[in-house]
Amino acid sequence: MRTQILEEKGFMQFGQRHISFAVVRSHRRKTVALAVDPMDGVIFSAPDFVSIAKLEALAKEKGAWIIKNLRHHAELESLPVPREYVSGETFSYLGRHLLLKVRKDKDCQMGTCKVSGRYLVVTSPTGIDKSDLVSAVRVTLLEWYKNHAEKKIPERVTIYASKLGVPINKVLIKEQQKRWGSCDKHGNLRFNWRIIMAPITLVDYVVAHELCHLKIKNHSAEFWKLLGMVMPDYVERREDLRKIGRKYRL
Repeated sequence: MRTQILEEKGFMQFGQRHISFAVVRSHRRKTVALAVDPMDGVIFSAPDFVSIAKLEALAKEKGAWIIKNLRHHAELESLPVPREYVSGETFSYLGRHLLLKVRKDKDCQMGTCKVSGRYLVVTSPTGIDKSDLVSAVRVTLLEWYKNHAEKKIPERVTIYASKLGVPINKVLIKEQQKRWGSCDKHGNLRFNWRIIMAPITLVDYVVAHELCHLKIKNHSAEFWKLLGMVMPDYVERREDLRKIGRKYRL
């Protein structure tokens, strides 16, 4: 028998802070586990028989620890990504690790980027000063990633929209710092372009997740059941995204 996954919300007051937490339940679990995730916040993994009231009491007991970890993740999030944009650095595209190769070409009028074997080759005009080259390489990479996201993500949306039988309105690729995807009441879908760095299995998880929200707005048992119909291993994919998602930065 498959483990049943439910997700609920609880709340706690700690000093002046009002903190919400998610609950992931399993009838196989015997104990309660608490985690603070950089993307998803405070999460309890709990057996079915543990009440929300009990979890709220536990959260209050761990309040100082929760606040400490929330602050720690906030500080990490504010730190600049340590990139130098020089040959030899590794960048990800659909989970594939590519080595950056920076070149200059006198015939190049503007920066270009392409995949060549195991390299991500960025070519810049020879007239760019060395002091401006880093910025130019970053801008070129940013445009390349966004362009590929604008092509690949709608393709995946079409596939999973067909499986779920939901109509598609607009698919928008955005600069979102805290979310991988979102949708609104008009049926518009928004995706963080950075997800294109992740393996296609995780891209598909984000896509299917948001498409399911077009039918069910909350994270009820019905929502997870619907997602499980089109993606039976969504739990593993969600955990993978939680574990490695923060590294997808430019």
